[in-house]
Amino acid sequence: MNAAVEEDGFSGETLYIFDVIVSLGCLLIFSSFLALCGLCHETFTLFLLISSWLCIPIIFAELSASIGLASQEDYIFDTMTRHKTELNLSNEQISTLRSWDTFAIFSILGLTFVETGRFCLLRKIRKQVAEGRKEYREALDLQLEEEETGSLQAKLLIDEKYSDLRKMTRTGIPSTERSTATSGGWRARNTPSHSGGGEEGGDDGGLGSIGKL
Repeated sequence: MNAAVEEDGFSGETLYIFDVIVSLGCLLIFSSFLALCGLCHETFTLFLLISSWLCIPIIFAELSASIGLASQEDYIFDTMTRHKTELNLSNEQISTLRSWDTFAIFSILGLTFVETGRFCLLRKIRKQVAEGRKEYREALDLQLEEEETGSLQAKLLIDEKYSDLRKMTRTGIPSTERSTATSGGWRARNTPSHSGGGEEGGDDGGLGSIGKL
């Protein structure tokens, strides 16, 4: 009975460890896939945010695993030794695993630092993408504003030319020519006539001759 309980308890422990390892691996793969999609196309930039936030539970899980492996090293290998028959492990294999235990702990810690760097990098990339979008929108708004200003100036110039053309059409001649013609007529009216003076002189001469008679 005790053996059966112990065997069931060991099976539950092994399944729990296996589930944790598989879940952590799947979460890491999923987070990396989201980051890759976010880097490939600007439509999926939201995935960068999701991937960066998924790094946080992954970091804590890897850190907890390394600490747990370092603190429970003796318990883990004692359990493996007691149940080496169920695990199909020999004493040499268990000794080999024990010799690689320190390397495994530091490897998990290294993965923790790598995941932390990936989290910071993804946040930086997402920030740069957001700044790039903001600069693009500002440049686009400035271009549209310049186009609107240019079209407004062109419209005002066309209206001014049309107004001048309409004035010229109403008067029949340009204002400069009309002023020239008006000044010329005024000068013609105010210039004395030499032929009229001759006739007046002739009349005066005739009257003088009549007086002499």
